[in-house]
Amino acid sequence: KWELNSNDENGKKRSRRERDSQRSVPATGNGVIVNNISIDTLGEDLLYLVASFIPTLQQLVSFCQVSKRSHNLLYNSIHSENLFRGMFQRSFGNSVTLGDFERNLNWRERWGVIRGIRRGLVKESRRNTRVIPFAKDERRVGPQSLKLRTTLGVLNELDESDSVYYDNPEFASVATNPNPCVGYFGLDILFLPKPPNANSDWKPPVVVRGDFPGILIMSSIEKTVFKGEYDTDLGERQPNERRTDVVSVGDGDGGQVLALIQCDVTEATMDLEKNQKCPPCCFIGYASGMVAAVTATLCDDGRNYDFNISASHLAHSEELTALTFVNCSYSLKKDKPVLFSADCGGKVYFYPDALNADKGFSMERSVLALANDDGRPILSLASTVIHSKFHSYSVLCTGSDRGNIRVWQKADVNLHTLSALGKNKFRSVQSCKCSTNRGNSHHIVTRMVFMYNQLLVTGSNSGDLRVWQLKCFENKHRTGDAEVPKLTLRNELSNNHITGAIEFLANVGDLLIASGGNNGELICWDINTGLKLGSLDCHIGRPINGDRTLRSCVVEVFLDGKDGRIITLCRDGVLNQWEFKKYAIGIV
Repeated sequence: KWELNSNDENGKKRSRRERDSQRSVPATGNGVIVNNISIDTLGEDLLYLVASFIPTLQQLVSFCQVSKRSHNLLYNSIHSENLFRGMFQRSFGNSVTLGDFERNLNWRERWGVIRGIRRGLVKESRRNTRVIPFAKDERRVGPQSLKLRTTLGVLNELDESDSVYYDNPEFASVATNPNPCVGYFGLDILFLPKPPNANSDWKPPVVVRGDFPGILIMSSIEKTVFKGEYDTDLGERQPNERRTDVVSVGDGDGGQVLALIQCDVTEATMDLEKNQKCPPCCFIGYASGMVAAVTATLCDDGRNYDFNISASHLAHSEELTALTFVNCSYSLKKDKPVLFSADCGGKVYFYPDALNADKGFSMERSVLALANDDGRPILSLASTVIHSKFHSYSVLCTGSDRGNIRVWQKADVNLHTLSALGKNKFRSVQSCKCSTNRGNSHHIVTRMVFMYNQLLVTGSNSGDLRVWQLKCFENKHRTGDAEVPKLTLRNELSNNHITGAIEFLANVGDLLIASGGNNGELICWDINTGLKLGSLDCHIGRPINGDRTLRSCVVEVFLDGKDGRIITLCRDGVLNQWEFKKYAIGIV
């Protein structure tokens, strides 16, 4: 907003030229007025220093609309990416998303994704009587007009159809099918560095988890969910026919893979000597309780990767439920991630050498980190590092089958000492409930994830979603540390979700995306306000018995920021795609 004074300090009428030269705009929203003539006289480097102190993106965009020089600074200069990066990290921190959607995006495009989701969610549109709140339904996108598959097709058609009963057990017939298929568990993109001799259109491979032993790896997300030029046979599949363009890894005696966590693999870590062992690209957890390391090695021609199980260890006697990385460095100033795993027996183990190059990424040793006193199952894990005024703490959160969320504080020792400690490796400092609903005594914490600014989101089997704030409080017991990290409830999102287990949680900036139950909906909230922004209908329903249709929940969401689209995968393999509405970063 322009502010224009027609009189000078002495009350005399100024000329039009003088008035135009004194046009000004609020720069930071705190009363600071910037003269656009002064801005035009500043050098680009000095102007960048001024702009880098502006706290919010909206104020930064307003500031850069003052003159052509400032506009060029934000959109066309060498400082453009630094400005967007600084604003992004100040708002959400360095790591703010699940699924790493931003790895192939520049900083301006990341803001565009958040803006695109918000615009689409707020402005609902109807097409073919289907409510599509934050996107329009598109089956063909891109210059090649690749057609989206109806279902994923990794399982055969009979198994995909059968898996809809997992979310609708009341309609399942035990007599006709005592062991129904449970469908797909997830789809993960492995963010590996581009091979040295890869084609220009190379895309990272994709891992599929489901009701089959091990994992299945496909060459790219396009070849996974689209058909067209990638398919040699475009005919209809037979009911018992599965796709053949997959590579099976780890399909031994471990059974189904219930959990997967990716490692940070860069070109530097892949550039090893011949006698050195490649680092794992991910870890997988089996239903049998075994944990295995998956390694990606370059093919002989250097155009792609080969995958194999490089190490494994069976520490759990019960079914494995979750994997996470915990920072176990002594000072916590450096990031030293250590692999942790939980099981249905209420135990959590860690593997000190799994990410240690000096130990050859060995998984021969596992150490018991903690255990529930009552032996109740631990079904979800999340970890973070919180910094207080005087100290830093490594925190692990666990979720049990009785709705208990427990906060554990790591002992302030290095990894070697931690492995040698007895029962005091982690100290339980707090226990809270995932739901206030007293009607169901069998609450299960099915999902939990840390977002930006130490916000923890938890989901239950009853559809309860809660947002917690992790803070350091004074230790009133005067034993141990002067401060204790604890959770306080910030938002309750239960009323905005249907009844059913939360199966998917992810955040994009300050937006939370979740799905659960059996209605095939994907719902989005604003974390700051707790406001439900909208929902997507991701499943049209499978007909059964001719007079009823059943739906399945969303288990995975692929967010493509480059092309501005979202692809959803349901448990029974149903795929859907939406495009973001057109957005402009200058309109904030």
